Amino acid sequence: TKEPEKWAQFGEHDLSTAELVAQYIKPLITEEQPRLHDIWMKEQQKKRMKNPIAFLSHRIADTKHQYRNFDHDYCFISHTWAQPAKYTTGFIANVAETGGLKVWIDVCSIAQHPGDEQSSDLVHLTEAIYGASEFKMLLDKEGVYFTRIWCLFEIATRILSKRGVMSAIVPELLGEYGVASLKDMKQSDKREYWARSADLLQHVLDNGIDAAKAQATVDSDR
Repeated sequence: TKEPEKWAQFGEHDLSTAELVAQYIKPLITEEQPRLHDIWMKEQQKKRMKNPIAFLSHRIADTKHQYRNFDHDYCFISHTWAQPAKYTTGFIANVAETGGLKVWIDVCSIAQHPGDEQSSDLVHLTEAIYGASEFKMLLDKEGVYFTRIWCLFEIATRILSKRGVMSAIVPELLGEYGVASLKDMKQSDKREYWARSADLLQHVLDNGIDAAKAQATVDSDR
């Protein structure tokens, strides 16, 4: 089974991303394989799969010392854990299968249990953002994304990096049109989608973004 197919299967459950991590991802990982990425990479190696690995963590980039010396051919995904997992996983599976890009996403690329491995992954977060050829924000219709401290940190870091492509998409809206990617959408629907997306962003701007009041799952992260 390919990684993207497995990733999409996670989204079949009616859960938030946080619930998906707690109920499905954390039980899979071990001290020897602390990231979902580690498990899938080992499986690929055992099966001698010819397709390049779709997901990555800084452990791969370490072979070239740091992300900034990596091949840059990957997409950093910035998202909230409150968003329904089916929107996030469906979009990621589509990118991994059709875009040819590797994907960096925290639930797969960061160790999910507290400890040295997780601390090391978080230290490398800035480099992961700097090195990506693409930076994709997965927004929600309510604008919750702009109230989360880690999302704001990732946006600010990407802007400061002055690197590559930075774009946003609203998977929840895509789902309303029955697609997981803009390329599968009718031209007339695209115009409506972009108008609705613009309204969402205007609403966020009208209400303002206050980093001092931004929230985090772990309060000390603020």
